[in-house]
Order: sequence, then structure tokens, then C-alpha cells
Amino acid sequence: MKVCLDAGHGGKDIGAKFKRYREKDITLAIVRELESVMKADGQHTPILTRMLDEDVLLVERLRIANAHGCDAFLSIHIHADPQHDPPERATGAEVWMDPSNQRNSTLCKLIDENLLNTFEGYPWQGIRSSEELDILQCATMPAALLEVGFIDSRHEAEFLSRPVIQHRLAQALCAALCAYASLLSSAYTPKCSPPQDAEPQRLRL
Repeated sequence: MKVCLDAGHGGKDIGAKFKRYREKDITLAIVRELESVMKADGQHTPILTRMLDEDVLLVERLRIANAHGCDAFLSIHIHADPQHDPPERATGAEVWMDPSNQRNSTLCKLIDENLLNTFEGYPWQGIRSSEELDILQCATMPAALLEVGFIDSRHEAEFLSRPVIQHRLAQALCAALCAYASLLSSAYTPKCSPPQDAEPQRLRL
């Protein structure tokens, strides 16, 4: 299965920012780690919309996915909540989907389930629907947009910047993609499984 991995923002577009943390940097780190995990698994072909800190237009991101005939599209982002000050500032992660395609729902549910099982205690907000996110509405394959947390929540920004957490995120996402691939083809036997090598097995905040 080919999966297009989209690290949100890049180049002049830094995305959300809080102190030294920049959305474009964290999303790229997570996507590059997911790329490594998928290549190690050997049954996925990851296609990246950007591999460096560079400007990539929305239309180009979608062109890359379409040109490679990707079976799924996963865009990684980080929220910000500038309207509120701590401790009222929002926290947590969520998965966004375009409700017009049932396959989007299947992909998002698998992502949500694997992340919940991996990060016990993390404030997951579940699956949200929107028909106004262009990156999802214009994708021609099943697509999901994952907001992994709030960058202006200092605790979450530090948490998501840790390489060990980025690796665990990548493992959980790979497991979700493997499960999705198994639904696409009965001949596909996924080797990925939810992370089992950490003590404790689930990471808590």
C-alpha cells in the first residue's frame, strides 16, 4: 500500500508557534520517523510531500499523492489556541475527516484506536468531521488529518518534541495503516502491531 505522508506547513509557513517550538519542525520530525518505521516494516511505500523545511503548496501536496497513486493520505499538524491563557488553554489531539467518504471514517477510526491504546492518559479528543478542510476535501483517496496536540500547551509541545514520543507515534500510526491495508486486501498480512517494547507498554503524560 502506498501512503502519502504530509508534514503540515514548511518553509516560510511555520504554522503554529510557541516559544522555541514551531509546528513545521515537529510535524516534519514525526513524518520522517513514520517514514522510517514504515520502511522497516517493508510492506508500505511512504510518499512524502516534503522531506525538508521547504514551501509546498496545497495543490502540489495533492498532486504528489495523486501522481504516485497513493491508497491513503495522512496529514500531520499541531493545534494552537491563542484565544485562551493557561490553565484554560485547550489541550489534546484529534483526527479530522471529510464525512463524504465512508473510507475516510474507517481510516480515522483505526488511527484513533491505535493512538488511544498507545498513549493512555493523553487527552485524545476523538474524530471530528469537516467539509471545509481543503486538504481533505480535495484528496482523491481516503484521507485523515491528525492534530497531535496543542503547541501552545507547554507540556504538550515538550512532549511532542521528544524523539521517543515521535517514535511511539510513528509506531502507532504504522499499526493503524497496516490494519487499514489489511482491509483493502485479504492477501495483505500486516507485520505491524501496536508497540510492545516499552515499559510500561503504554506511555502516560
